[in-house]
Amino acid sequence: MKVTELKNKLNTMEKNELIALIVKLSKNDKMCRNILDAEFGGEEVQAALLANAKKQLYDIFFSKASLSLRNAKAVLSEFKKTAKNQEDYFDLELYYVELGTAYTNEYGDINETFYSSLISVFTDFCNNVKQYCQADFLHSVRSRLERLYNEACGIGWGYGDEIGEEYYDLINFYGEEN
Repeated sequence: MKVTELKNKLNTMEKNELIALIVKLSKNDKMCRNILDAEFGGEEVQAALLANAKKQLYDIFFSKASLSLRNAKAVLSEFKKTAKNQEDYFDLELYYVELGTAYTNEYGDINETFYSSLISVFTDFCNNVKQYCQADFLHSVRSRLERLYNEACGIGWGYGDEIGEEYYDLINFYGEEN
C-alpha cells in the first residue's frame, strides 16, 4: 500500500481504532516500538535507546562470534530510523568508527573492505556534523575525535590518512585550531 492510500485509510478510522492499531504495531514490531518510545519517551528513553545501540555495536565488534560489518551497519540503519535526535545518530556513527579502530588496534591489520566501511561511516559522520550541527556538538565530541585520530595513525590501507584528512577538514570547517 502506498503512503497516500495509507493516509486515506487512516483518515477514515475512529480515534479508538487508530489507538488499537498503533498499540498492535508496537506490540508486534520492535522498530515500531522503538519509534514510539523515541517519540513519546523523553530524553531518558532516547538515551537508553542510544546506549542499547552502542551495546549492540560493541557486542558485534568484540563478542566471541566473528565480526559482521553487515550486522553493525544494520544497527546504525535501525537507529537512524528511530532516533528523534540527529546528534544521537551522529554519536553512534562516531562510536562505530571508534570501535572499528579499537578492533584493529586489538587484533591487527584487517582488510581494505573493513577500512572502507569505517571511512565511509566517518565521512558520513563528518558531513552530517558540518551540515546539521552547531559548533557545540563538535566541542562535545572533540576529545573523542582527537583520540580516534591518534589511534588511527599508522593503520594500513590508507585508513589513518583518510581519518586524518576528514578530521582536519571537520575541525577547519568550524575554524577550530588543530
